Parts: sequence; structure tokens; C-alpha cells
Amino acid sequence: MQEQMIQDYKAGLTLREIAKKYYVSHTYIYHHIPKDLRRQKTMTAYHKDVIKDYETGMPVKEIAKKHDITKSYVHMILKGNNIALRKGRKG
Repeated sequence: MQEQMIQDYKAGLTLREIAKKYYVSHTYIYHHIPKDLRRQKTMTAYHKDVIKDYETGMPVKEIAKKHDITKSYVHMILKGNNIALRKGRKG
């Protein structure tokens, strides 16, 4: 299975896509991909979509649900790309 995961990764599948295919976590996949094969972290289309949703005014909770990620991860993507965060709601 590990060799097939590596082949999928080399073919361009994301960690999450491979994880879904093999019913494991994306962290499991990450740790089984040799370090020399791991892609450099760059802004992906996925991150661009999260940022675009945020900039159009979509609440973080909805963005997280739409992209099947946590609110913390949404914040991490935004902060990592120097996006100014909106102030929280009052009341």
C-alpha cells in the first residue's frame, strides 16, 4: 500500500485525496512519503479558495464546513498568507 500511495503522490494527488482513497488520515500519508519527494508548501488553489471565500465575507464557520476543515485551519491559512482577520462579532 505504501508504494501505491507514493505513486499516487508522484502522480499529483494531494495528501487529502490519497488519504480518502485509502481510508487513513492525511498525516499518515505525509509520514509515509519520503522527505525528498514531499512538495514544498506553496499557496494552492485550495488555499486560494479559502481566502476568496473569506474576502467575500463568508463567515469562518461556513468556510470550514464548506472545505471540510476546522476553523483553526481556516485561521492558519489566512494568517499564513497575511490576510487581515475581521473583528469578532459583539453581543
